[in-house]
Amino acid sequence: MAREAQYINWSSFEYWEKKIKWSNDQLLSKLQDIQKIINDTAGLYESDAAESIRGKINGMENRFKEYYNVVDNFKIFMTNVGEEVKAMEQTVKSNADQFI
Repeated sequence: MAREAQYINWSSFEYWEKKIKWSNDQLLSKLQDIQKIINDTAGLYESDAAESIRGKINGMENRFKEYYNVVDNFKIFMTNVGEEVKAMEQTVKSNADQFI
């Protein structure tokens, strides 16, 4: 059974790695923006419910950091795959250049 040719564009790994990193960084930044806005409302409205909500929103940071780390690990994986594909391609080209 013949295998179909597979084409790998290793430079696209770098593009996606940067895009994933930027989006992942935005995740934490946006949470911190929301936390600041919510905490800034503390003087406007005081109640048990408001305090509970603010506490829950402030407590979300650890969970978001867990998500951040999962996504960051995927970004690292993509970086490593891209580098390995690039190195493999260079090795194959070097070997091919040695043919007469």
